[in-house]
Amino acid sequence: MPNPQLDGRIIGGIPANIIEVPYQVSIQNRGGHVCGGSVIHQSYILTAAHCLKDESISKLIIRAGSRFINKEGTTKRVCSAIKHANYKDEEDDYDYDVAILKAHSFQLCQDLVFNQTIMPIALPEYDEMVKVGTSALVSGWGYTNKEECISTSLQKVALAITNQTICRARYKDLGRLTGRMICAGCKRGVCDACQGDSGGPLVANGKLVGIVSWGYGCAVKDYPGVYSRVAKFRKWIRTKIRY
Repeated sequence: MPNPQLDGRIIGGIPANIIEVPYQVSIQNRGGHVCGGSVIHQSYILTAAHCLKDESISKLIIRAGSRFINKEGTTKRVCSAIKHANYKDEEDDYDYDVAILKAHSFQLCQDLVFNQTIMPIALPEYDEMVKVGTSALVSGWGYTNKEECISTSLQKVALAITNQTICRARYKDLGRLTGRMICAGCKRGVCDACQGDSGGPLVANGKLVGIVSWGYGCAVKDYPGVYSRVAKFRKWIRTKIRY
């Protein structure tokens, strides 16, 4: 059976207005979209650690406040990045897939200016649970179908939080599902996040509950997407940015 893959596209979604998801940003390298991310503070973006693999931090920028990856909104340099120390960058092990990008460093970079198109997303408390079946919104610029073509316009799709025991059983032969992960998908198997959406937000009840991480294929029936569970990293985030 094929290996699971790092995630990144919105399949089965619809166009999104940035005002609906003002916390969404595009992380870019030389104008090309690399990953999604979420504004959690005027100086900080939360994303997936795997998004930083093989990337030169000094060449990264974020585009915020726009539904497009190539125009409008505002762009800011990424000044530094913090990957979780336990993330291994190894195939078949996507645990601790979380990172913080800093978009401000004294005179080198500038904070984001909040307005109706750029706003932080609330974070859950440590170990805060999300009920199975809860509606959750994922957004991004990833592939919109099974052809490998990045969307230039922001997409969104509503998913439902999946039972962790069932999700673990689905992935038992494909990858290690830990308590630091959360699953979400749709019963029809035609909506999901995939390539290009990695690092982006999964939001439920007004809080950032997940970070797009990995899965088996994209929108494959019976295989929900797997996300880093933000509630498990709340203490880590607080120690790194005092927020």
